[in-house]
Amino acid sequence: MMKNRINIKTDEQLQNCIIANMEVEVWFAGMLDSVSKITAFDDEVVVVEDGKYLRGNCVMRIKASHLRAVK
Repeated sequence: MMKNRINIKTDEQLQNCIIANMEVEVWFAGMLDSVSKITAFDDEVVVVEDGKYLRGNCVMRIKASHLRAVK
């Protein structure tokens, strides 16, 4: 399952996800916590439709097929 997912790490990738209106997977403590669209972010927090996450405490992923949109 993880083979076809790309981790979103950079501000540019986060911004591109917002612009493209893409749903991202939010993983917290090794478990899928949410699938939602990013609405905002800063150096410490990512805000999705379902809530807020500290950037250092979660992993955001998208399907690899969306890679071109977030490179």
